[in-house]
Amino acid sequence: MSALWRIRVVELSQQPPTLSLKLRAIHPDSGALPASLSFAYRLLTESAGSATSALGQIAYPTDDQAKETIDSVIVSDERNFPYDDDAAKRYIKDELLGRGLTPDCTPEAWDASFIESWQELWRGEGSIAEALAPTATLTLRLKDPLALSGITQGTEWDTAAYG
Repeated sequence: MSALWRIRVVELSQQPPTLSLKLRAIHPDSGALPASLSFAYRLLTESAGSATSALGQIAYPTDDQAKETIDSVIVSDERNFPYDDDAAKRYIKDELLGRGLTPDCTPEAWDASFIESWQELWRGEGSIAEALAPTATLTLRLKDPLALSGITQGTEWDTAAYG
């Protein structure tokens, strides 16, 4: 399965036990931002790594299982949700036209530039990603500071977690 989200630990606190994660969609199929306890639990266990996590890793935890560890999930700083594939393609087309490229007169340059712009969007680079990439912050309020063991600020990873 392809990765859907890039996650970065942006803040953690022992008292109260809190973890803030910046999420950025890295695949057009990432869909709506999941804010469920089970999704947050998967990110929490992935952030610590299965070898160091005090939680253990459950492949598809339920919200009831996640409630044992996570008190709440707060979504903030949402940008570019819901993702609109057609709008993204129109935006890139307008950017290329603004550079003087046209699909009819410069087909090779148009195709290469469109592909590069599309890849920049999903790599999170440049003005196109800034304008279009879906991003948000998830703040997990935890019940136990031990759930933060093995997690370090600035850690990044890709996940195929959903819903």
